[in-house]
Amino acid sequence: MGTANVSKQNPTSNYSIGADLIRILGGLGVVFIHVSDSFILFPDYHGGLSWWIIFFLNTITKVCVPLFVMISGYLLLDIEKSYEANTFFRKRVLRVGIPFVFWTILFFIWQAVWVHKTITLPYFIDSILRSNLGYLYFMVIIFEIYLIAPVIRAYVGNATKKNQAYLLIGSFLLTALVLAINRFYPPAEVNWGGNILTRFIPYTPYFIAGAFLRSVSLSIKHTYILYALFWILGILATTAGSDIKVEDLDGYSRHFSSPFIIVMTLIAFVSLITIGNRINTQALSSRLVQFVRNASVSIFGIYLVQLYVIDILDYFFNLQPGHIVSPIWLYIVFKALIVFVISYIIVQLLSRLSFTKIIFGQV
Repeated sequence: MGTANVSKQNPTSNYSIGADLIRILGGLGVVFIHVSDSFILFPDYHGGLSWWIIFFLNTITKVCVPLFVMISGYLLLDIEKSYEANTFFRKRVLRVGIPFVFWTILFFIWQAVWVHKTITLPYFIDSILRSNLGYLYFMVIIFEIYLIAPVIRAYVGNATKKNQAYLLIGSFLLTALVLAINRFYPPAEVNWGGNILTRFIPYTPYFIAGAFLRSVSLSIKHTYILYALFWILGILATTAGSDIKVEDLDGYSRHFSSPFIIVMTLIAFVSLITIGNRINTQALSSRLVQFVRNASVSIFGIYLVQLYVIDILDYFFNLQPGHIVSPIWLYIVFKALIVFVISYIIVQLLSRLSFTKIIFGQV
């Protein structure tokens, strides 16, 4: 989720829209996941046509968080751009570290006040150390990846493409193997996601892949082939993961480290970057381009506020599962769009203040 500032100068000059398309579509996808999860688990809907449509859309949007990590690698591991490590770390602390502290505190306050959960000191410490912070886990992984980004950047700048390919294939296979062991033989307890120090590790291949695939450009024919493969894999992952459990909503096939989601994420990234490179932004309205860039910059803030928007809307308008008439899938899509728009407006309004710009990472 990008936190870069929008240029005030000619917005269409030397601008590739692909990265911003990934951020915006990824933000929509994350909102859809959070809106639809509770409906997927609601037993009265399970197995119906609307449930399968929602579950399929929920599955294909599982690529969104890995896409955010990839776009970070795409932008930060560009060896043609130079920066000093001190400057890099200072910016990351301002753009991610400070927001993480603020939104983590708000997360626990919200649990105590809104959810009426008793927050004890042991619970607080355990939640931090285990990275059991709900949707804020993304901030943990992206901040930790930023800490090792200069090392990865040095590797990318010196390693051949062949060596980078070996590293990527090997690391993706390793993460998929660890997931398989953890899912199919739980007594082994091979799990990187159980503590704050290792949460980032299985996402690191995506970060490197963002740099590795930055120069890939597909022909129209190959783009259509990959589109078809994306939908086929989405159907397979949906079918294989339909036996869901409350404690393990993603299962194996829908997990970000599964072969299905890995390949689907790579396809989505390459396709969207290719589309962005083909769009002649010089021919677009400068207002449209400026809107896209502003929306892209707002995605990080939208991600931070959208769950609170969902909670408030559900409470005041009784929008929880069980209170909605058919077709459920159309309602979910509409609700996700409404939540996204409201969150965008909130971020735009609050970003006018210097303090809120800091907590939204817009510095």
